[in-house]
Amino acid sequence: MSIRNTHTDYGSATRFLHTLIAALVLIMLALGVVMGYLPKPLKGDVVGIHKLIGLCTLSVALLFVLWTLSSKKPGYPDGMKTWEKHLARTVQTAMYLLIILMPLSGWTMATAANKPPHIFGLYAFPMPFIPLSKPLAGFAKDSHTIMAWILFACIVLHTCGALKHHFIDKNNILKRMLGHK
Repeated sequence: MSIRNTHTDYGSATRFLHTLIAALVLIMLALGVVMGYLPKPLKGDVVGIHKLIGLCTLSVALLFVLWTLSSKKPGYPDGMKTWEKHLARTVQTAMYLLIILMPLSGWTMATAANKPPHIFGLYAFPMPFIPLSKPLAGFAKDSHTIMAWILFACIVLHTCGALKHHFIDKNNILKRMLGHK
């Protein structure tokens, strides 16, 4: 198994980064939902964890996107309809953009609200060049929420597409990302 992609298969680096970013994004979406229902003392801790994981997600997302852009991509299976290829590209592009823009909007929101991510209150990570601004924090919060819903919809489409290709079309799209022949 190669670390790099080939014209027929995803390499181990792509599969690893795909799995890691998927796990991080799903954890972040779940935390984002749960935070609204937590009691005040626990909510602050979970929000702090959410912010730090968000910065990690941003770092991995940037690495994933750079790796994806610098790697060849296996072709689509023969017989895949043109509209399916366009939809797949659109959803994947939207997900790439959102996994970068969401953490950036969260970081902007936290910094503008003077609540930047920090490690145990010892070291803060404010976003450079972002002023303290209640309107900016509100805009970033609204954007963050809207992007979360769009990302969730993209994940559902992406997952349904992979399952359709596996169970209905019986092609290898899902297997090659999972590393199965």
